Amino acid sequence: MVEIYTPHSLSKKRLDQRLSKGWFRSCNSLFRPQYVFLDNLLSDIVHIRLKLTDYSLGKRQLKRYNKIANRFTITTGSAHIDEDKEDLYASHKEKFKGFVFHSLEQVVFDLYPKAIFDTREVAIYDEDKLIGFSFFDIGHESMASIISIYDPSYEAYSLGIFSMMEEINIAQSLGMKYYYPGYIFDNNPAFDYKIRKENMQYLNPLTSRWGNFKRVNREDTVSHQIEQNINELHQLILEKNIDMNRRYYPLNSLGYLQFEKTMFVKGIYLLLAQISIEEFVVIEYLPEVNNYLISKASINNNYWALFELEGSSETYDPETCLDQLLEYNQIFFVTDDKLAARDYFIANFFI
Repeated sequence: MVEIYTPHSLSKKRLDQRLSKGWFRSCNSLFRPQYVFLDNLLSDIVHIRLKLTDYSLGKRQLKRYNKIANRFTITTGSAHIDEDKEDLYASHKEKFKGFVFHSLEQVVFDLYPKAIFDTREVAIYDEDKLIGFSFFDIGHESMASIISIYDPSYEAYSLGIFSMMEEINIAQSLGMKYYYPGYIFDNNPAFDYKIRKENMQYLNPLTSRWGNFKRVNREDTVSHQIEQNINELHQLILEKNIDMNRRYYPLNSLGYLQFEKTMFVKGIYLLLAQISIEEFVVIEYLPEVNNYLISKASINNNYWALFELEGSSETYDPETCLDQLLEYNQIFFVTDDKLAARDYFIANFFI
C-alpha cells in the first residue's frame, strides 16, 4: 500500500512529523509505502533513522571518510541542478530498480517552479570533474537523505557511503536530532549498507513507534500476510479442480494514485483467469482493508506518457510476474472471507 501526501507548503516542523511517521520523499510528494516488489521478491519496507545524540563515526568509518575527504574536493550548499549533475544522473540510472525518472530535475523538484523543501547538496569533485553528489532535505530537528549519485568508474571509493557520512556530519553541525537515510527491506539485502551504524532505530509497523534496530520477523510482515492469504485462496480454488495463474504485480503502486477517469489495480500479488488477450478476472487481497476483491480488468496501454518514467535494467520472470498495467473495468465482489471469495468466483465464472 502507498499513501501519498503532496503539500503546498511544508514547514520544517511538519517535515519532522512526517519523517517520524515513516514518510519519505519522491519528487515534491511524500510517500508512505508498506511493501515493494524488487529483485523478484515481495518485501516489507523497514523505515530507519540514526539517532545523532552522542553519535560519532567509528574508527573504520573515520578512516574511510578521511581517505575520500583528503583525496577529493568536497563542497556543500543549496541544491543546484546543472548539466554536469544531469549527465552524472543519466550515467547512474542503470543502477536503479523499479520506476526510473527521466531527469534529476524531475526526481528532486518535479519540475515545480518553486521548491517546497529546504533541499541541499554534497558534491564531490576530482579536480574539476564532478564524480558524485547527494541531495538531502533539512527539517527543524531532522535531516532526510533524498538521493545519492556517483560516477560508476569511481565505484571502488564507495562515494555513496561517504556522502551519507558527510550528511551525518552536516546534520550534527546543525544540531539535528535524527538523520533519516531512507529504508531497508526485511528479506532483501539491497540497502543493508545503511544499517552499519550505531544508534540506528527502526519504525515498528505494529506499534508505529521507533525502537532500537533489529531484524523484522518475516511472519509479522504485511507482505507475508499478502502472500499467505493469496496462496491459501489459490489452494481452495485448486481443490475444486480449477487453476488460476498467480502473478506478482510490480506496477500496483500506480493503483494508489488518483486519476480522473481511470483506476488501476492495487493488489501486488494476484490470481488471474484470462478472459481474452487483454482481459482478466482478477482476485486480489488488499491488506489495508483486509478484503479480497474480485474484478474484471484489462491491460491499459495509454497512460505511460503521464508518468514520464523509464523502465529500469531489472528484469521480471514472466512465470511469476505480470509487467502490464491493469485497469479495473468492473468490480464484482468484495469480502473478507476466503471461502466466500472462492465460491463467488466459481459460481459466476465456472458454471
